[in-house]
Amino acid sequence: ALDHCRSLGFGLSAQEAKPYYLTDRLLACIYEEDRESWNRSVRHSTLSESYKQHLRELANELRSLRDSTTGPEVGGTQIVNLGPAWRDPAVYSYFNNSVMEFPDKIWERPPGLALCPLHVIFTICSQMHQWLSLASDNVVVLHARTCTGSGRDLVHLLGVCHLIYSMGVDTVRLALDTLPPLRRGGSHARPYESGSLRSGRRGRLLPAATRYAEYLCTLLHRPCSLPPQGEQPLLLRGLLCSRPTVFAPRSGASTPQPKGW
Repeated sequence: ALDHCRSLGFGLSAQEAKPYYLTDRLLACIYEEDRESWNRSVRHSTLSESYKQHLRELANELRSLRDSTTGPEVGGTQIVNLGPAWRDPAVYSYFNNSVMEFPDKIWERPPGLALCPLHVIFTICSQMHQWLSLASDNVVVLHARTCTGSGRDLVHLLGVCHLIYSMGVDTVRLALDTLPPLRRGGSHARPYESGSLRSGRRGRLLPAATRYAEYLCTLLHRPCSLPPQGEQPLLLRGLLCSRPTVFAPRSGASTPQPKGW
């Protein structure tokens, strides 16, 4: 059971949590917290000591990584916190206060779907685009802190949306083919160094995340296909719901079937 939890990213020490590349200028780092600690820290707007240690180690890892690839004092790093706001000045200082986050509790609702509101996706993509446009060696790090095991799915969705927003990629499939496949382990290997762009299997988003990425793609690249405003209201005739992946049985049971209303 312990090995299974570790394979999902639970129970990793701060030293074992490594940032990994989505593109040559977009990295990601995941912190999986147990549900009790998550609920307690979110409810009281506090950060556990283990999480602070994780962030200190992340800052050191990023500093070493940038120094080894670009040389000291070259380029800047911006952290995008895809989780509850830290609200701790000392933690922001680990990253030279170059942190983007949202104070509202908008993350992981419902839990396990690896989603955030579409307008937040727009804001994040716009901010990343501006930061990366300031200097050719600036990088962005997407940091997801969750208690559902869906952090990597969330950063993968944001990676897809970044390619659609900033790189002119006009289909979700092409964006997924460009990113390295979803993975559980962490390493510093760049996608083009590890060969995952060519030989890795195509990544997969959760169904709801795929729809969000398709919404963004339509808005940016095919606005003429949007329904005209001022027409008749759209009548909802049915609703199809499936159980979030995080609550599905681990093994020994069939996947819950969708229900329609």
